[in-house]
Amino acid sequence: MKSLEYKDPKDWADQMGRRVAAHRAAFKQPAGVETAFWEMLLLFAAYPGSFAELCLTQGKAWSKADRAKKVKAAPPGECFRNASELALANPELTYVEGFGCTAQVGMALHHAWVVDPQGKVIDPTWLHGTSYCGVPVETTALQKIMLDTNTWGVFGSARLPRWVAEDPDSWLAPVNGHELASPKGR
Repeated sequence: MKSLEYKDPKDWADQMGRRVAAHRAAFKQPAGVETAFWEMLLLFAAYPGSFAELCLTQGKAWSKADRAKKVKAAPPGECFRNASELALANPELTYVEGFGCTAQVGMALHHAWVVDPQGKVIDPTWLHGTSYCGVPVETTALQKIMLDTNTWGVFGSARLPRWVAEDPDSWLAPVNGHELASPKGR
């Protein structure tokens, strides 16, 4: 979609409202994903080219996280590191970055977690994650991006490598989860 162009704040608000409505029509709220989280994600995605828009168009959604018995609690506030380390140490797990929500916070926050081969969310950072929407990243691409940017995670760096934006097929991982876009939306 093209960038927002406006002459006064009312024009901007009208364009944002139209984009939210277009996203609401194109992307069905997955079962189990909290409504407040979903609406906030749609609002974030109204900004053209935003990470939230990438999550909707290229990502998947999940509800309810689990912490597998073999995964011990990781330090709070370090989700990108926690999920990256878990994915790199366990080849059967896939790193996912996007937006998550907890029962305590109730809003969409930039977050990272892993998904097992059955599409089950394992969140080493949050005990009570309720809704998730994000893009799964191939492990080799995760390693390369972290080396290129010298930071944990993928999408938090302002120095994101150009190839990530230009060729999503080179880093998107196939995982089980709720499809978001209608067939014609992708």
